[in-house]
Amino acid sequence: MVTALALAPWREAHAYIDPNSAGPLYQFLFPFLIAAVSALAALRRYIARLWSRLVQAVVTAVRGERPPSGTRRDS
Repeated sequence: MVTALALAPWREAHAYIDPNSAGPLYQFLFPFLIAAVSALAALRRYIARLWSRLVQAVVTAVRGERPPSGTRRDS
């Protein structure tokens, strides 16, 4: 592709690009961008919560303490 661009003849293009031509593209892609960022934020919170529980379990095991009474035990 780079070769095709390099070998293409360079001529002036008397063209006009409408300033509002990006409007429909923006309206189409913006909700997807918001959804992707929201999904990443939710995933980050889930991983942070999971990491916190894992660290708490390891610290509890190393100290030899019993887990707090309000936590669930997966058996």
